[in-house]
Amino acid sequence: MKNFTGNKRINAWLAAFLVTAVLFLSGLFIVTHAAHICTGEDCPVCAEIEACVSAIRLLSEAVGTGAVAVLAFHVTWFLPPKARYRLQMVPAVSCRG
Repeated sequence: MKNFTGNKRINAWLAAFLVTAVLFLSGLFIVTHAAHICTGEDCPVCAEIEACVSAIRLLSEAVGTGAVAVLAFHVTWFLPPKARYRLQMVPAVSCRG
């Protein structure tokens, strides 16, 4: 476990590199094979293009969600301490009054 925690930075860079590589290579495959000669309904190139589009869509949605979470964290982090305290004290259910 000690070895794993020491390599968190390396693992994060590796994950970021792999996500970037999948996005880039999927886009490259789509661009280079967009004008292929289709063999019909069971065309393997068309199936691969659909898989690439699906991977790009999935990763872009995940990255977008992560970006919103990071933005929300940074916005609340730079608030004055009183404002952060008030954000924590908001009740989950409104009080009857």
